[in-house]
Parts: sequence; structure tokens; C-alpha cells
Amino acid sequence: RKTYALQRAMREERRLAEELAERRLEFENLVLRAPKAGLVRYGKVRNSGVWSKVAVGSQVTDRAVIVRIADVSRMYVRIELPERLYTSVRVGLPVKLKLRSLNEMTLGGEVSDIEFLFRPRRRKDTQRGLYSSHEELGETVFFARIEVDALEGGGLKPGAMAEVIFPFDEKGYPLGGAK
Repeated sequence: RKTYALQRAMREERRLAEELAERRLEFENLVLRAPKAGLVRYGKVRNSGVWSKVAVGSQVTDRAVIVRIADVSRMYVRIELPERLYTSVRVGLPVKLKLRSLNEMTLGGEVSDIEFLFRPRRRKDTQRGLYSSHEELGETVFFARIEVDALEGGGLKPGAMAEVIFPFDEKGYPLGGAK
């Protein structure tokens, strides 16, 4: 009886060792390893008919993108400008950026793209038109993209607020140039 019980215990130990090896392999296959350093951004999946951010327990389909690594080596600032500055702003124009999140640190950058279309200015929650909150603000704007070297800034992250300083005077004329 003792040998039978010993053999049974040894078989059980082998079975449990094999199961442990399988579980370790499963765990290794569940670990996500990033191919490069960067900022992880979660993808969106469809849960119960609604698009939502990937979370623990979310069901994902085959080939679904659940995370992305944002390239923070080059960062961009999208800025809204009044249409009166359209002729003064040009691609390659150097600008300075102040970031509150980096203790008012000033970074360099340059205009890398200017959108072709003008749009009515968007209303902020606290702004009202001249007669009511339902009318347009009456100002037309365009958007420009400023390219910033994130490595120069150190801790620059997507979504940070920046104050962009253009080399213009109060009327929108280039500093040091003919008016």
C-alpha cells in the first residue's frame, strides 16, 4: 500500500509540474513587450455597442489594436489663429512656446503646416455672442501646426497646454520688418 500511495503521489507531482509549466508558458504569452520606448496610448474597442477604451476584461477581436506607442521624439502643437494673421504666418516661421506644466519653460519651435480653410471661431463655454449664446462669435480663424522638439523640452507629453509666442507686434506685423 505504501508503494502504491508513493507512486500515486509521484504521478500527481509530475502532472502538477506539467500543469505549472503550461501555466508559465501561458503567462509568458500574455505579457506585452514594447518594441520601443514611448508613451502608451490605449486603443478603443466595441463593448455592448459602444466604443470605449480598452480595460481589464474587455473582449477584443483578432488583430484589434489595443495599445499604441506614441512617438514623442517629435511633438506638435495645433493652434487657432485669427484670420488677420494669415498673411504673416508662414511655414518655417520660428516661434517660442511656454509650457505651464514645465514651470514656464520656454521651448523653440517652428510652423510646420498651415490649414487652407478658414472656420468660424469655436465658442468656449464661458463665451457669449453679442446678443445671445446661440449666435456665432463673428471671428474667423485658421489652424496652424507648430513642430516642437520634445527632446529639447524633457518632460513634454501629449495634451499639455502651451502659450505660443509669435515674433509679431500687437497689430500682427512681423517684428523688425516693414509694416
